[in-house]
Formats: sequence, C-alpha cells, structure tokens
Amino acid sequence: MTSTAGVVTRRDEILAIAAGGFATSGFEGCSVRDIAEQANILSGSLYHHFASKDEMVVEILARYWERLFGAYDDVLARRLSPELTLRGLVLASLEVAEQCPNEVRILHQDWHYLVAVTDDLDTNMARVEQTFTDAIEAGGAAGLFRADIDPAIAYRTIMGAVAWVTRWHRPDGQFTMAEVGELQASLWLGGLSAQRSTS
Repeated sequence: MTSTAGVVTRRDEILAIAAGGFATSGFEGCSVRDIAEQANILSGSLYHHFASKDEMVVEILARYWERLFGAYDDVLARRLSPELTLRGLVLASLEVAEQCPNEVRILHQDWHYLVAVTDDLDTNMARVEQTFTDAIEAGGAAGLFRADIDPAIAYRTIMGAVAWVTRWHRPDGQFTMAEVGELQASLWLGGLSAQRSTS
C-alpha cells in the first residue's frame, strides 16, 4: 500500500525495507543502521522520515490492518450465507497474507514487543476474532454449523492454521495461496457442518 494511489514515496520504500528487515531479523535484531544501509542513506537521515523504529513498525502494521479489514468488509458487504462468508474470510485472510507476508511474520514473531509499542494491537485482533465468530455463530443459529463447537475455539483453530501458511507456503510451489485457502476452507466447513455431527 502506498501513501497515494499509484505513487510510491521514499517513505513507502523505507517502510518496505524496514518490514523486510523486521521479518527476517526480528524487530530488535534489525537496527536503524541496517535499514539505512539498505535504503542507501545515512542513519541520521532516516530520522527525517521517522522518529524511531517504533514509529516505523506502527505504520507498517497500520497499513496491514487497513488492508485486512478492507478485505473483510468486502466479504461482509456481499451478505452471503454463513458458510460462504466464513469461506470468504479465510480466503481474504490468505490473500492479504500473501500480499503482506512480512507484516504477518512481524506480528507473530514480535507480538510480545509490539504489545508495548502500539495500543491498538489487542483491539484489532479482537475485531478479527469478532468478524469470524459472528459468521460461525450465524451458521450455528441457522442450524448449519454444529452446536457443540464453541465459536471462539473454532476461530482460534482456523486462524492458527491460516496464520501459519505464510511460514511454509512457497509462491513457486505446487499450490497457489488461493488453492490452499480453498482447501482449508473446505476442511473447516466440513468439520463445522451440522450434517457431519448427525451422520
């Protein structure tokens, strides 16, 4: 995502470099000097763009959340059945993860540090959970999903697997990210199906 549609600014370039460094070396392992060297500027010059590494990672994640929630809103705006909504949310999560693999890795490997840096981390994760559990609860209310599965546990099981995909998926591998998403969604929907529990 860029500051202005279609325009990549110097700030955007630095953020992309920082995101790659944080994802590869960890937030604490990637220094301002490392980022500056890759951006071909002096360390001091970096502070003309950002006050600190904290500011960089906060903006990197803010752009990720904006893209993720925009994708979720697109799914919800279609007013699909609970099954199709859940499927759409899984696919949207993986599509954004494919677009933002560094951001996803930063979230998972540096969560303990990020909690102290940004105030909205828990709020955003709660919004993700609510979006998924709303779809799961709607499926239960309609008699489509099993009543014996707690929606929060179902969500955490789904998201745990979805989030891990960026760790092992390879763009040049046997399956595209979309194909992985379709397979995962089929597994979750099959497991949640009320018909399965009565068969």
